[in-house]
Amino acid sequence: MIPLAGCLDEDETNNTVEDETNNTVECELVPYGHCSGEDFSGQDLSELNLTGIDLSYANLSGATLTNLNYADLTGANLDSAILDDAELEGAVLTGAYLYYA
Repeated sequence: MIPLAGCLDEDETNNTVEDETNNTVECELVPYGHCSGEDFSGQDLSELNLTGIDLSYANLSGATLTNLNYADLTGANLDSAILDDAELEGAVLTGAYLYYA
């Protein structure tokens, strides 16, 4: 019989890898979703309810957007974004690039 003591014990190396794997956040285009740094350039997102979503540092150049109340658009690239009738109440636009938007 081979002694297996300690093989199943958790150590910091295993926890770190497991924690990194389990703590990944996938982008979901839903209210209060987390999509920081994602690329949505040229996409039509006008039919989506993106209330409170985190789109900080996202590439939204040329995208069509409407429902962005309370969204975090910090540092987002909104170059040439189509914002006709967009709802932006309470949205954070600090450092957002809005050229031709």
